[in-house]
Amino acid sequence: MATATDQRDAWRGVAAEDVDEPTAEVNALLRRRSRTLLGSLIRPHRWKLAAAAGLILARTAGTLLIPFLVGRAIDRGIAVGSFQVLLGHVLAVALAAAVAAVASWGFLRVAGGVGQDVLYELRIRVYGHVQHLSLSF
Repeated sequence: MATATDQRDAWRGVAAEDVDEPTAEVNALLRRRSRTLLGSLIRPHRWKLAAAAGLILARTAGTLLIPFLVGRAIDRGIAVGSFQVLLGHVLAVALAAAVAAVASWGFLRVAGGVGQDVLYELRIRVYGHVQHLSLSF
């Protein structure tokens, strides 16, 4: 015997949501549709994403260069006792830190902008879809 809740939810198709595990075919379909949606949302921003990847590489290079330069400063500046060599390495460490900081800031700006643009486009698509649904839905 159908309860009032079952009758109310039958027209919306909610009964199918009671299934705990979707089948492998349904999972594959959902993954494919999700990848297609994500691809269509990201496609207009591919150059910004490439720039973000470049900024990450620059940040990583600047960060990894610092210990290398400190080691060389110790080996070539302090061990030999050359103030000029040590000063050159200190300036190089400061430049590497500045490059890492600027690249990190740039990455956050670019990636944050892309994320906001993608979310905005997704909201626009959902709103447009809801507007095309019938009132009975």
